[in-house]
Amino acid sequence: MNTSHSLWAVVAENPFILMEAAVSELISHRNDTAVQQDLGCAPCIYDQKGQKELRAIYSGFLAAARDGDVPLLVTAPTWRTNQDMVRSAHAPTTINRDAVRFMRGLIRELGREMYRPICIGGLLGPCGDAYRPEMSLDAKTAAAFHAWQAEELALAGVDYLMAATLPAVEEAVGLAQAMTKTGIPSIVSFVLNREGKILDGFSLDQAIQRIDAECSPPPAGYMINCSYPSFFRPQEETGRVMARLFGIQANASSQDHQELDRAQTIQADPLEDWGDRMLDLHRRWGLTILGGCCGTGEQHLRYLVQKGAAGSE
Repeated sequence: MNTSHSLWAVVAENPFILMEAAVSELISHRNDTAVQQDLGCAPCIYDQKGQKELRAIYSGFLAAARDGDVPLLVTAPTWRTNQDMVRSAHAPTTINRDAVRFMRGLIRELGREMYRPICIGGLLGPCGDAYRPEMSLDAKTAAAFHAWQAEELALAGVDYLMAATLPAVEEAVGLAQAMTKTGIPSIVSFVLNREGKILDGFSLDQAIQRIDAECSPPPAGYMINCSYPSFFRPQEETGRVMARLFGIQANASSQDHQELDRAQTIQADPLEDWGDRMLDLHRRWGLTILGGCCGTGEQHLRYLVQKGAAGSE
């Protein structure tokens, strides 16, 4: 197994990088494994059945990367484990460190035949609902609010930090600042609407310009997640956006966020449409990191590596 501790090196040295698919959603639809509203699938690391389900899901991701001979980025299941959520759920205060420790053990177990780098990230999310920007924190409050979790994940020894499914620039600034203070390379990932805007109405260019100006050093790069590939309009973006945006974890469905929020089952457009749009963003527009969000699984990752990795060498 080739495990790298440098996100910078992996991005610089590899033209195609695979990222995980929608772990929490996959867990929630597997048998009767419970995903908590407050903490998502993080408590699964303490439960024998939950551990089994996580192992099965990540085994598929690693197999796709191994068979495609490409690097893989994964994250610990910590998207909701900020200090307030952990306290209100009466969860162990060590849950972030425990989740990273669990992931490292899992990768050691499952990644023995991997010869490309595997990076393990610490995942952070917004304070409120990821689809409701009006619930987001201001930058100063966000920096203080997210500092505890960012530090916990950094102390656990993650290879990178990632703030994902962000609906508003204001809170993203504070999150980026909290991550920057740890000294760990970080990624900031936004939710886009059909018009290619962040859900609070700001453009990616406005977001990247502000965060880069208010963080020293700035994030390693930016991504899009929880949006269909067609929601991103690279032909309308600035050079700054295309230089700083290096990946997308796309939803399997082209439905908007309100429709997906009301859905009772996993929603997905044809795999070929999703995959070909993703690969177009890679080949024509230079996005290096490709992965899945809501509605995606191992089959989506396999489509990417089977159809795209060979053409990236």
